[in-house]
Amino acid sequence: MKLFGEFISEASLDVYRGIGSKYNPSYKQAITWVSTSEEHSRNHYYSPEHGEFLKFKLKIPSEFNMIDLGFRISETQVNYKEVSGRLIDSIMDKFSKGKISKSKARSAVDMIRNTKISGFMPIYEMMSKKEILKILKAAEYSVIRQREQISASTPIVTYGVIDKSLLKLKK
Repeated sequence: MKLFGEFISEASLDVYRGIGSKYNPSYKQAITWVSTSEEHSRNHYYSPEHGEFLKFKLKIPSEFNMIDLGFRISETQVNYKEVSGRLIDSIMDKFSKGKISKSKARSAVDMIRNTKISGFMPIYEMMSKKEILKILKAAEYSVIRQREQISASTPIVTYGVIDKSLLKLKK
């Protein structure tokens, strides 16, 4: 018999990405942002003349490999202090549930404390910074989950995919 978490880890969903140039699967980027909303993806960076609109299947990782820092929308302006506190809380929660080793949790928390990022910026921009991505990888996170809108009847969610093996392009 499968546990509930095993069913969740096998789940997948259709997600979308609009890009301003032709899709190049060999192009390496640290994070790929996708959306549950086709319309939302078409409105971000997509240009019919130069770009492409892509549909992916996203395999949903276990709840312990996905991080959601709980900001209301991805445009929320944050500073590093706000983000670092929530990162530490999330890592410590993961550790307390036995989903990350003490040494990996300690290493990730030390990285957080030694990182300096100044200024305010939207949460999606903060979470895309190479320093943050390094911390997330050290803490074994593979996907960032972020709400885009809170008033819609169907909420829009974006995912920042760090582990590209979770994304499969649909033809």
